[in-house]
Amino acid sequence: MTEPNEEFECLGDACENQFDTIIGLIEDIIIESEFIELQKTFLEKYHKEFEPCEENKLEYMDIFNAYTELIEKYIEASLLARFPEFSMKKFLQDLKENHSELEGQRRKDP
Repeated sequence: MTEPNEEFECLGDACENQFDTIIGLIEDIIIESEFIELQKTFLEKYHKEFEPCEENKLEYMDIFNAYTELIEKYIEASLLARFPEFSMKKFLQDLKENHSELEGQRRKDP
């Protein structure tokens, strides 16, 4: 077995199946009550910082960065718990190579 952050290699269908498995796990994670509660708690903490105006405040970037860090860490930890061979470095590489498969249907303009 590989270490959780150690890069691993796979060939052909094995890599594709692994990528599909990870995407499926991410889909599962983001619909779970724990993830939804994590987002809700974050929203409750920061929602009063935002005002309905055109101008973006500098504080918004700090809030965005905190949210991004929180979500990334949660998803990565959840993936490692379910798929010990998971490597974020490898996944990001696979994501670049397979991004067209994840784009979904595009609306055609009339």
